Amino acid sequence: MKFIYDLKLRAKLILSFVIVSIIPMVLITAINSTNSYNNVINASYQINQDLASDIASEMNTLVIERENMLKALASVPEVYNMNPNQQVGLLKSFVNANGDVSGMFITDLSGQQLSRDAGSLVNVKDRQYFKDILNGAEKTISDVIISKANGKAISIIAVPIKNSENQLVGMLACNLDLDNFKNKISEIKLGESGYAFITDKTGTVLAHPQKELIDNLTNYKELTPIAAALAGKTGLLKYDFEEKEYLAAYNVIAETGWAIVVQNLEAEAVAPAKKELLFSIVLLIITLIFIGVISYLVTKIIAEPLALMAEKTKIVASGDLSQVIDIDRADEVGELAKSFNNMIKELKALITHLQTSSEQLSAASEELTASSEQSAQTSIKIAENVSLIASNASEQMTASNEATNIIEGVATNIQKVAITTKNVADTTVVANNKAVEGRSSIEKAVQQMNNIKDSVAASAAKANI
Repeated sequence: MKFIYDLKLRAKLILSFVIVSIIPMVLITAINSTNSYNNVINASYQINQDLASDIASEMNTLVIERENMLKALASVPEVYNMNPNQQVGLLKSFVNANGDVSGMFITDLSGQQLSRDAGSLVNVKDRQYFKDILNGAEKTISDVIISKANGKAISIIAVPIKNSENQLVGMLACNLDLDNFKNKISEIKLGESGYAFITDKTGTVLAHPQKELIDNLTNYKELTPIAAALAGKTGLLKYDFEEKEYLAAYNVIAETGWAIVVQNLEAEAVAPAKKELLFSIVLLIITLIFIGVISYLVTKIIAEPLALMAEKTKIVASGDLSQVIDIDRADEVGELAKSFNNMIKELKALITHLQTSSEQLSAASEELTASSEQSAQTSIKIAENVSLIASNASEQMTASNEATNIIEGVATNIQKVAITTKNVADTTVVANNKAVEGRSSIEKAVQQMNNIKDSVAASAAKANI
């Protein structure tokens, strides 16, 4: 944190502006990007789910319709009488009327085909759907198988044929045209990468945009959405497939147990969100540049005058009181500049006053010195007079009164000197310490004179005696 405190004011202001601006903008960009990403993901999931549900419903309806049509056809006398000549025409008419049916046939109880709309007759006794009918199933739908007649991948819907006495006499079946299913599935477009596909109950592909997957009986039972759908579930998920992330919706055709998956690449789904994020980032960068420029200009307006005043203050601190800041502004910076100029004026006035006081102090000191010299001369005269008095005792007696008067005059002069000294000491506080020393000397001299006076007076008294 110390480096922040060491930054220049302009750098601190710019940094503050940028931080205060960038944090909320980054947060808003992050929140918007997250919401946008979630929205496109959810929208993609919803589209896939709706398509999967529509396909499941459509296929379920189609299978039920074909089952009902087969049941109705099986109840026709031309069919349950098991007369091949009467059956062929009905089978051809049924195939021609339904584009999703690629062929039809009728078998006896041995599995041998008695009639079909076209192609060679074959035996299907080994097929599971035939075994289911023999075991009493009212309907059955096969998994994807390879047709014995033409070698194509097909799925069979079969119903029992019963005579007028409700006895099982054969089986009526139709081939669902997986190419037709493929064409319907291929019509589903989800951007550039999205598609749908259907598998049977074992996971074998029966409808897919890539026809070779159908012809090769490709099995997808291990795929996560297929496994979930074959378990009778519907839902949404993201999973890895062929080293890519897919957003998948899965459903199940209730009548057949087939699985339906509608999926698209996550990368393509979130492309609009990425574009929006990129736009937001570019906008954020442009905004930050704009904020940086504005911050620089604003801080320049604030920081430059302060830097100027800081420089002027350093110059003033070195003793140069000629500095003036020429800033004519009505804001706080202008007020600060005016206060700086007023401070310089006050400093000049204070220094002038100090110079005057110093001169007065010097004069008072000289006066005190002169008074001290006068006091010293007076003390010398007193000492001479005392010596004269001591050397001539007789003269002392005759001149005692005169000496007393002289001493009183000297004392009066000394007191005047003391008063003068006190007045001089009161003139300046600065000279007080020096004056005290001189005053102390004078007071000692006065005391000595008073002592001398007392001695002279005593001597005079004795002489009078």
